[in-house]
Amino acid sequence: MISSEAFCADQFPSVVPLVAPGAVIGEHYIIESCLGIGSTSTVYRCRHLDHRSSSVALKVLNPYLLWDETVVRRFQ
Repeated sequence: MISSEAFCADQFPSVVPLVAPGAVIGEHYIIESCLGIGSTSTVYRCRHLDHRSSSVALKVLNPYLLWDETVVRRFQ
């Protein structure tokens, strides 16, 4: 979706985030930046579309774990 030179590449050069800045998630959050990438999830700085005055963190489960019901249940 985005190049390795883009967003978050300076902190996480071997991993490319799945969501680019400006993308809207769940019709409510706009992605501002990638805060971190871990073994199970990626955390993004976002703003709520209705409440843009403050940032929130949005944690997204990495796609390769979606088949694992135990991980998905723990993540919820």
